[in-house]
Amino acid sequence: MRIHFRHLMLYEFRKGSSVTISPKCTVRTDAAVEAVRQSVLEDPFASTCRRFTQLGIARTSLQKILKLNLKMFSYKIQMVQALLPQDTQQRLQLRFAQFYLLQEIFGERIISKYAEFVWLPRSSNLMSPDFFLWGYLKEQVYVNKPRTIQELKENIRAEIRRLGLETLRTVVENAAERACICEQENGGHLRDVVSHI
Repeated sequence: MRIHFRHLMLYEFRKGSSVTISPKCTVRTDAAVEAVRQSVLEDPFASTCRRFTQLGIARTSLQKILKLNLKMFSYKIQMVQALLPQDTQQRLQLRFAQFYLLQEIFGERIISKYAEFVWLPRSSNLMSPDFFLWGYLKEQVYVNKPRTIQELKENIRAEIRRLGLETLRTVVENAAERACICEQENGGHLRDVVSHI
């Protein structure tokens, strides 16, 4: 019979003893290795914290058994949003809608794989938002540590309004300089390009 650590704590508490009990130091015995192996087979998704509590062995012993004896490595499962089959079509529709909106505003001045002007795929960061705006905004909008999405949006709007004419002029000059360097490199990798803003 396996006694859970929490049951042992409850038992000691009812006896009037101290409840600051910790599991015994466990040596990596064959019995402990087999108990951990069975525990993993029964519930492969249990955390190491839950597992050492259930088995009543020391956390470090459990980690050593998992790593050295069973050749297993604990990891933290992170939930991500799965893409569904219909998502691909919706994402394409959104991309085209955004493109046509930009085309209405900027006409033929758009660099995109959907534009009339053919641009190299995976080209270097030639667009001003890529090499300046996103990095600059990221630095500025998190200074006061916004706590909500609305505060973050307000910070972004405020920082965009604060961009001065001289800063924007410098960004455009840097974009032109990058384009010239790209042309000199024959469309190759841009080495050591530094923005002067």
